[in-house]
Amino acid sequence: MTLEGLESIMLYFKGNYDAKLPEHRVVGYLVSLWAYISSGGQLENAVDGFGESASAVLDALIGLSVATYAAFNIIDISVNLSADGSATDRFKDYGTHGWLGAFIGLFQGMWVLTFLGYCVMIAVAPVKLALDLNEAGEEMNTILYFHVLQAFAAYIGFSTIVDARNELFAVFDNGSLDPNYGEDIKNNMALSWDLITHTFVALGYSVVTVAVALGPFLYAEFRLEPTQFPEWAQAYV
Repeated sequence: MTLEGLESIMLYFKGNYDAKLPEHRVVGYLVSLWAYISSGGQLENAVDGFGESASAVLDALIGLSVATYAAFNIIDISVNLSADGSATDRFKDYGTHGWLGAFIGLFQGMWVLTFLGYCVMIAVAPVKLALDLNEAGEEMNTILYFHVLQAFAAYIGFSTIVDARNELFAVFDNGSLDPNYGEDIKNNMALSWDLITHTFVALGYSVVTVAVALGPFLYAEFRLEPTQFPEWAQAYV
């Protein structure tokens, strides 16, 4: 969170907004809508509830596009669709250096399914958020506020998923690791520690992804109905 880091983030959004990439345009529209309405501005001839409805639709589009793009990237880098599998798939090489190497694909498959599940939640969260806020009768500025936060959270969560993809899904089949740890090292033991380390990394990324990408959604849901959360969380009501 340095000044240079914030400037690079703003340049990232500005560059992609100027390039008319749809997801970044939608973020810009949503922020502009929130700024205009919350500052006291009015939209002539707009139907009642336009602000709430528009923010919900835009937020849903952001969640869906980010989730789809993240899922595509995960599948693209973790699943090799080449005919012989020799281009990037190194699982077969691991399997020849100890029985544990044959199960690396299983571990990666579990990580892939976990993060694909996060993609589904990112896509569904804005829709459920809109329905619950509307049912609770929240005022327009509150609805706009949570949808804007959730939109940015989805993008930051996407960055977390991309980093996890590079650290977890690609590391075993992009040639960066040597499946043969040498004659003086037991390959099963080396692979065991390797898989344990990457599993802890996966858990860490999971916590960060859920906290960031779904933080505003979970807080809004907790604010609306605390009883749907565990008892230890209800103590903070």
